[in-house]
Amino acid sequence: MPPPSYWTTALRLAADAADAALAAVADALPPDAAAAVDAARVALPRARLPGGVVRGDLVDVGGRRVVVESVVRRAEGAVEGRRCGPTTLADPRHPCPSLPPLQLGEGGFSFVYAVVDESSGTRLALKRVLAGDADAVAAARSEAALAARFCASPRGLLPLVASSEHPTSSPGVMAVCMLSPLCGGGALSAAAAGPTARRDRRHLLAALADAAAGLAALHAAGIAHFDVKPHNVLLQEREERREGEGSATTASYPLSPRWIGRLSDLGSARPVPLALPDRAAAAAAAEWAASCCTAAYRAPELFDPPSGPAAAITAAADVWGLGCTLYAALTGGASPFERDGGRGSMALAVAAGRVAWPPAAGAPPDAVALVAACLRAEPGERPAAAAVAVALDALAVAAAAGD
Repeated sequence: MPPPSYWTTALRLAADAADAALAAVADALPPDAAAAVDAARVALPRARLPGGVVRGDLVDVGGRRVVVESVVRRAEGAVEGRRCGPTTLADPRHPCPSLPPLQLGEGGFSFVYAVVDESSGTRLALKRVLAGDADAVAAARSEAALAARFCASPRGLLPLVASSEHPTSSPGVMAVCMLSPLCGGGALSAAAAGPTARRDRRHLLAALADAAAGLAALHAAGIAHFDVKPHNVLLQEREERREGEGSATTASYPLSPRWIGRLSDLGSARPVPLALPDRAAAAAAAEWAASCCTAAYRAPELFDPPSGPAAAITAAADVWGLGCTLYAALTGGASPFERDGGRGSMALAVAAGRVAWPPAAGAPPDAVALVAACLRAEPGERPAAAAVAVALDALAVAAAAGD
């Protein structure tokens, strides 16, 4: 017997196929008859997504009304007709022929969807956190508040457009929603693993420099991210940026950077330094890190935290993740500690700190040296995030000049 998810997907695909067929019929009919067909399309069953929404759902986020988007056929000229204008792209009353709803990602109890602002037609990203208890609600609220606090940062952090809370159909479960710009370039992890990564190296380095500058802004406020990795560095196309935003070094590049890097997902962020006065506090920190910090990008002090009157976890843990992310950007998207295909202990690999560079990567010597500095075993010997941002800017400029 297939699992329930099989039938959910099958129902969604069948509904979308029927939607596409009815759309083709409606386009060949006069307006009065087409309206009747449109009514039938609205009545089609729509399977509910894991995060509790469906294609076409209207969601109010802090006064911004957005519609959950579908994956649509975007080829110019492939879809014509009055129902496929840019402001009705995801309107359930006037849907275009579509595939399943556009879910951008998920993790834990968080789900991210592509949505469209109902009034302006602007495409945005909706993060929906399902919180089942008071602690989870407080954590989600803290994430939203932190994103709002830094949304005016001039560089490197993902802005928050709006946020709100809604009860769900599940008793005791709240949905905390956060709207942000939709970064059309996707995540750095995918771009670094793509076929044009070597050609786009200068753009990847510039985007990572932006993210490092955003990280430095967090650190200056006494906050550490604690999950710096390529998947959390989003690539915003330059034409998508808000007025006045951009890379601080754009004017100095021989070729302007294609993307603005945005450090995202503040769900693991915490104030630093995190004091560890005894073994109980150290054990609690290790347990928290195991659940919130991705192992391949986790600093050694988070695998085996120190303890004692002066022991603490500092923002230097983020710089370790930044070094692993730079390595991934230059070598195909993977951390230096996951290149053995998962064999052996990740904790032992991180503790050993040995980094092997694939010969084909062609990494510049200055980049190799920067990764080595970020991955120093002693946290106090690692450079500050602001210094890493400056070094990455220089690497991006050099890469552009060498093209």
